[in-house]
Amino acid sequence: MNYAVDKNRGTRRRKKLIYLFILIISCYGVYNFVHLMNQIEDKQVEVLTLQKDLEAFRKTHQTSQTEIRRLNDPEYVMQRDRKMFHMTKENEIPFILQDNAQ
Repeated sequence: MNYAVDKNRGTRRRKKLIYLFILIISCYGVYNFVHLMNQIEDKQVEVLTLQKDLEAFRKTHQTSQTEIRRLNDPEYVMQRDRKMFHMTKENEIPFILQDNAQ
């Protein structure tokens, strides 16, 4: 009879060790899952930020390309120079308006 009690005690001890091992592995798996979910969330935020930056750069690039195309047009260049540097054509009289604020 003593032998049967010892056998049950050993079986219970092995079962406890197996359950403890399964619990430890499960906790490790949950920890890894939560950690990876946090990393995925961080990467998603980074992707959104980079997409916004890319869109801003594309708009800037488009504006620059439009300006480059316009600078290839002699009429636009002349109009721009006249406006920026107050240049005049030959035989043209410039009018300079003064502000009479007192």
